[in-house]
Amino acid sequence: MAYQEHYTQQLLDNLRAKLLIMGSKTQQALDDAAIAVLNHDLPRAAAVLDGDTDIDALENQIDEATLNILARTQPVARDLRFLMSVVRMVLDLERIGDESVVVAEQVTLSDKPIPSIVEKDLRALCTR
Repeated sequence: MAYQEHYTQQLLDNLRAKLLIMGSKTQQALDDAAIAVLNHDLPRAAAVLDGDTDIDALENQIDEATLNILARTQPVARDLRFLMSVVRMVLDLERIGDESVVVAEQVTLSDKPIPSIVEKDLRALCTR
C-alpha cells in the first residue's frame, strides 16, 4: 500500500511541476507580447509566436498525465479536486498563451502607434 501512495504522490508531483512550468511560460508569453507591442519589438513578438508550441505541448502532456493518474490511481478527495483543478487551469493557461500570440501578431501587422490608454495599461502590466 505504501508503494501505491508513493507512486501516486510522485505522479502528482510531476504533474504539479509541469503545471508550474506551463504557468511560467504563459506568463512570459503574456509579458513578452505586451513589451513587443509597447516597443514594436518584432524579434520579441516572434519569440511569443515560437513559444506557443511549447505551451501547446505542455497542455497535451498535462492532459495525458492527468488522464493517466485518473485511470491508474482512482484518486479521491484532495487528489481528485487537484486533478479537476488542473484540467481547468490548463485550459485557461493555454487560452492565455493563444491570446498572447494574437497580441504579438499585431506587432507584425501594424505600424500605427498604440492608443495612449492602451499604452498606459500595458506599461502597468509590464511593471508588475
